[in-house]
Amino acid sequence: MEVNAIISGFAEFLLALVLAPCIIYAALRAFSALTRDLDEMEALREDNTAVGILLASTLIATALVMKQALGPVITNLDTVLYTGAPLTEALKMAGFGLAYVVTATVLAIAGIGIATRVFLRLTRGIDELQAISAGNNAVAITLGAAIIVTGMLLADGTASLLAALVPYPAVGVVQVMGVGG
Repeated sequence: MEVNAIISGFAEFLLALVLAPCIIYAALRAFSALTRDLDEMEALREDNTAVGILLASTLIATALVMKQALGPVITNLDTVLYTGAPLTEALKMAGFGLAYVVTATVLAIAGIGIATRVFLRLTRGIDELQAISAGNNAVAITLGAAIIVTGMLLADGTASLLAALVPYPAVGVVQVMGVGG
């Protein structure tokens, strides 16, 4: 049994458990600010499926971006665990990880918000938010798909950008032993 693998897996599990509700809350609040003319919570209480589709799409898109963006944080955690880095180095990497996650969340929500606004402006023949407020599922599915596609396209770029900003801990010299003949 590999103790470092268990610790790493448990830490990753806890990170996801803590981050999921925070990211969901932030995404819903940001979307609510983006769609001031739409009272999402009231619409959900009234069983407006179109609003549900739109909110679900926003959460899925945000999760797609965040899932990709968490890779470098997990890699850093594993590096710290497997190299036996001192506690100060581990705490430093945890601080960078937290800053990284907050930055990724902001970039995900902002990117999805900007792309959604652009999409709403490009489709001039219809007021999507009004149609969704009225329960138009076809419009909600179309806008929801645009939001999910945006999340899919932003995911790799966000992860690459932020991975370049994350300082990785030094790991020392690695020797690879070959089989000689």
